Amino acid sequence: TAYEGGSPKTVLEAMACGIPVGCTKAFGADAVFQDRVHGLKFDPSDLEGLKRSILEILHDPTKASSYGKQARAHVRESYSIESAVDRELNILKRLTCRF
Repeated sequence: TAYEGGSPKTVLEAMACGIPVGCTKAFGADAVFQDRVHGLKFDPSDLEGLKRSILEILHDPTKASSYGKQARAHVRESYSIESAVDRELNILKRLTCRF
């Protein structure tokens, strides 16, 4: 499918565990990580792309480890509870300043 949802929790959970991800370039999932930084992306209908992504990660442990570390750091920085609370507080501050 071309639509995996607006909040790809499975992808974020894997990234939070330091697991390099292979994921489609689809709505939601596409927005949470960078290709060849946090893992590998492929088109939703590209089964060969899926296969290549899995094999690339399996056959290059150094690259897989690097993707996993960067993925974990990205989730901690951008998607942690603290980050979510900070975003919410900033929204509330902006709203209360208007009244």
